Amino acid sequence: MIELGADRETIERTLTEFQIKNVLDLEKTIFTLNTKIEKTKQKILAASSNIDEMEEPQAKQSKFSKMAFESDKEMYVFVQNVRKLKQEILTKKMVRKQRKQDMAKRRTAAGQERMRIISQLARKEKGNDDFGMRDEDWDIYKTISKDGGDSDSEAENEKLLEFDEILRTHEPSELGDCSQPGEAHQLHIGVEMFRGPELIFKPYMIGSQEAGLSEVIAYVLSLFNPDDQLKLASNVV
Repeated sequence: MIELGADRETIERTLTEFQIKNVLDLEKTIFTLNTKIEKTKQKILAASSNIDEMEEPQAKQSKFSKMAFESDKEMYVFVQNVRKLKQEILTKKMVRKQRKQDMAKRRTAAGQERMRIISQLARKEKGNDDFGMRDEDWDIYKTISKDGGDSDSEAENEKLLEFDEILRTHEPSELGDCSQPGEAHQLHIGVEMFRGPELIFKPYMIGSQEAGLSEVIAYVLSLFNPDDQLKLASNVV
């Protein structure tokens, strides 16, 4: 900006630099700029004063939460159907995984079948090599391929995510639990014969169930004095 006491040449050069015609236009520009600054300050103060009164935005709801059912039974049937579809996809993925493992093993049926097909293809004459010209060749390729001709698809993964979201929405307590209801109601009880603290003070309890007749007789006799031991031993037939 123009400093007080500046010469006329400096003033004109400054006005030309900021594309201002004269000092009067400069004063108008300064006034307009100050007015905008004050309005901006007022808007900031008004926004900060009302920020506590603003309601928090609602959390994004799942599209499946808007699904309406006529009865609880209908919702239960729907959820069970979703569980069934999810389990079918998981079963397919598990079968493919097992197939891959079997193909990698030499002595499994899948591995031997793969080697048999490869050996048959290798015995063909090179001059008659027309592999790939028929649709059946693709089935052979899938059979001997590394992944067994099948792998997890994006569609299946998206379906699993969709099923999980449905279960999370309509049955959140059940998500992640086992698919067998009976397993969720099992009560595991310890039925050990001896407890750890008992063995600390009575180590001889270990192996008493496997002891032979002579060990048991020796243990019983040790509970009596020498005279009684002789009397008891004389009655052992």
